[in-house]
Amino acid sequence: MTAISTYSNEQLQLRGAGMVALSGSLYGFIGYFGTKLMHSDIPIVAMLFWRFFLASLWIMGTFFFQERPRTLPAQRFWLQLKTIASMIVAYTASTFLYFTAAQYIGTGTAMVIFFAFPVFVTIFAWCLTDWKMNMHALLSLLIVVMGLIFLKGWGMHSLNVAGVLIALGSAFSYATYVYTCQHSVRTIHSLWLSFYICFGNAAIFFIVALSTHQFAFPHALSIWMDALALGIIATALPVQLMLNGLKYISSIKASILTVLEPIVTVLIGLSLLHEPMTWIQMLGVIIVLLGALLIQFERGADQVMELH
Repeated sequence: MTAISTYSNEQLQLRGAGMVALSGSLYGFIGYFGTKLMHSDIPIVAMLFWRFFLASLWIMGTFFFQERPRTLPAQRFWLQLKTIASMIVAYTASTFLYFTAAQYIGTGTAMVIFFAFPVFVTIFAWCLTDWKMNMHALLSLLIVVMGLIFLKGWGMHSLNVAGVLIALGSAFSYATYVYTCQHSVRTIHSLWLSFYICFGNAAIFFIVALSTHQFAFPHALSIWMDALALGIIATALPVQLMLNGLKYISSIKASILTVLEPIVTVLIGLSLLHEPMTWIQMLGVIIVLLGALLIQFERGADQVMELH
């Protein structure tokens, strides 16, 4: 009986890891579709509005093709509102700060700093729960960070202190979002939570776009298709997969698995944008994959789910 239970638990963890890995891979398309939209003279703020608004519409549409999840009772909803609002703000801040940092230090360096967010998630778990840092988790983090540096390549922009701090703020904000998700998926259905996050971000960027006179409509069918792909493939689906995956694995494991995103970004640039790829970057891909694989054999991190 114990063997069956253990095997079933391992299957669930593998399922969760697969969902989060797929989520990180789909997030890798943000750069491709986002770049195409920006080259179509769509301001960044407007692009982010359409990204989250179309994602919200997609998630609403899924309500009609599957059993509609139960909504929270009014009393419980208001109790959870603070948590939902903090997740929306954290996600919005991470997105805005990342694009802002990229203007100071370049997208490559900003990406390396942003995807160090698993370090913050690990620190949260260490400080806020009884989980103890161990060599296995620490080694996985160090391998991933080293791989990201290789993935960036040797060509470095001159480091701007403000840009580095903004990128760290982006990483901290996203780590806050991921860590908070670990709590929320237990009390709120992941489909509703996905909708709240996407719609909340759409509302914020809509207000910002209007107030800064940067709101714009896609003006051609091809641009609408890119906006739809950004909203569905690179936003709605990965958000849902991440939240579902967090039901089965810890936020520490999930955060490390999401570093598959920059790997997919580099591979897309290589295959679709015909960008060059150096042997240093290829080595970075292998190192990041090694770190992501190594964390799957770490059992201590799974205790974080039980300690919340």
